[in-house]
Amino acid sequence: MDFISDIFSYAFLQRALLAALVTGAICGIMGVYMVVRRLVFLAGGITHSAFGGLGLAYFLGINTLWGSLFAGLASAYAVERMTDVGKIREDSAIGILWSVGMAIGIIFILLTPGYAPNLMSFLFGNILMVTSLDVCLLFALLVVIAGVMIVWGRTIIYVALDHEFAMSQHLPVKLVNNLMLCLLSLSIILSIKIVGIMLLLSLLTVPASIAGIWKSDYREMTIIAALISIVGLVTGIFVSYLADIPSSAVTVVILVLVLLILKLICRKS
Repeated sequence: MDFISDIFSYAFLQRALLAALVTGAICGIMGVYMVVRRLVFLAGGITHSAFGGLGLAYFLGINTLWGSLFAGLASAYAVERMTDVGKIREDSAIGILWSVGMAIGIIFILLTPGYAPNLMSFLFGNILMVTSLDVCLLFALLVVIAGVMIVWGRTIIYVALDHEFAMSQHLPVKLVNNLMLCLLSLSIILSIKIVGIMLLLSLLTVPASIAGIWKSDYREMTIIAALISIVGLVTGIFVSYLADIPSSAVTVVILVLVLLILKLICRKS
């Protein structure tokens, strides 16, 4: 097939496939934690807040990745401070940062002199535009996440499954929460170019939900979710390369269809 031969001919396809493999593993690991800990709405807030940093970085003429990283980490910290100190409900704080982040991003992008970038690439991603730096950063993050899971794995599982029980056992719950929130924020920011702001939440949520249909064990769910994410992303690249449509959109549609089919099968059985 032309696609297979083109992989060996074009560096951008090789980078895209490497990014798909690493991103799939990251989203599988972090997605299960996010779903089990019920942090989906918070992850959505971080994702959309990052757009504000992206727009500001573009306005200042610096790498948009660093702006997104700063905004994503700052928004996660801001939610905690607004909840603990400002006495604002967590869902309200997330909603505020969600909308403000998107608004700031749009304002700065439109204020930037010259040609305004195509917002579609920010909102829906473009995995074929992934650079070697992006792949290296994703791989470094995967190594850190794997190391954290190896060292703190049992504690992380306790915190994810039963927060109150973990506190009663005098486990470092706050430390684990902050550490995993930081890793989740980094995972979201570094994956934006691959999937885009609008669809990233699906890549974190759907594979974990599919894995939960088959397995209830946390470790097994993580492995299955990572494999599903990888297969979905690689399939998305293949279809998008042939049909010239966004790979992220194809990936999400495929994953959601698989989830719906499995749900129907389980309901009938």
